[in-house]
Amino acid sequence: MATPTVTPNPATADGLDDPVFRYDRILVAIDDSRESRLALDRAVDLARRSNARLDLLLSAVVPSSTYWGGAFQPLESNELYYANVLRAAAASVEGVPVTSYLVRGNAAQRILEHAEKYGCDLIVMGSRGRNRAVAALLGSTSHAVLHAASVPVLIIHDEAPARCEDIPA
Repeated sequence: MATPTVTPNPATADGLDDPVFRYDRILVAIDDSRESRLALDRAVDLARRSNARLDLLLSAVVPSSTYWGGAFQPLESNELYYANVLRAAAASVEGVPVTSYLVRGNAAQRILEHAEKYGCDLIVMGSRGRNRAVAALLGSTSHAVLHAASVPVLIIHDEAPARCEDIPA
């Protein structure tokens, strides 16, 4: 499906008040990052303006056990952690209908499948803004979703510049 070309109303700073930018169901990809929280904030704002509902999706890549801090953590504790992240995100949303989904597997695939299955007309997600070399090695969920989605994708980056003292030695 082709994504329509939209020219924002020049009378608005970001074009988001333009009546062309209206959504019914917005999918927000959630994790425990700052960028994810920024994406959720933006999606809530868009949902309020559009009278849309939000679908929060957290895709947990959960092995049978995970090594954290010198001890193996059982699968149940990982799922509890992810469930708590998702629960906290949903609890932070006010004035917008929200449904939460905790799924397992490749995040990009699950996001694309959910958007298609539930008829989401916008995907909003954060991006850590890795450089190309790191993204090529580790993969980029936002990049994969952006290039494969049949609906518009809004990617939110952390706008705070890194300071030298924030970079570990």
